[in-house]
Amino acid sequence: MIDDPLKLFVVEYSMRQNSVCRSTLANVIENNLNNVRRGHAYEYVPIGLFRSREDADIFITHFNHTLAEQAQFEFHSRDWRRVADVIETLLKPQAILLSNLEDQK
Repeated sequence: MIDDPLKLFVVEYSMRQNSVCRSTLANVIENNLNNVRRGHAYEYVPIGLFRSREDADIFITHFNHTLAEQAQFEFHSRDWRRVADVIETLLKPQAILLSNLEDQK
């Protein structure tokens, strides 16, 4: 069970920079609201939701070290479906996925 959803960790991806960042859900929401207030588009999109910072960091490490080269190739070819497949494959072990939430019911 998730006690406080705002303490979950979000990993976001920048298509322009081909990079990821990690933050709490509360910070992501706050940043998005601030960007809306200023009329700024935010280039990072949430791609994964994690129960702990450690889980998010494990994902980022795997992204950066094991599949980043493949993702970089796909990034430069602009094959966004393939980039999404690379990210989705990495998310399966520890991310909070809809299928995982269904299993907890």
